[in-house]
Amino acid sequence: VWSNIPDSLLLHWGSRAVQVTIRHRDSLRWQQVVPLVHTFGEVAAGKPLAYSNSLLNFSLAINRGSFADSFGICSGPGWTITVKMDPEK
Repeated sequence: VWSNIPDSLLLHWGSRAVQVTIRHRDSLRWQQVVPLVHTFGEVAAGKPLAYSNSLLNFSLAINRGSFADSFGICSGPGWTITVKMDPEK
């Protein structure tokens, strides 16, 4: 799942994990703290992760899987992603 959130907004946090919330309109669809990684291999197969895509924007994935299919996430109007520094870090 790609976003239009520039990775430069996240880099200054210096955090290795972020809290991500995905909503469709007013409905919470997914929320979790995920590691912010450079390579998918930094997490176990089947685990979610956050990374900077080839457009240098914030993205979500599952190592060896499909984030969108696994969590029923789509694109288009009404979908929002909120990213916060992990409160535990």
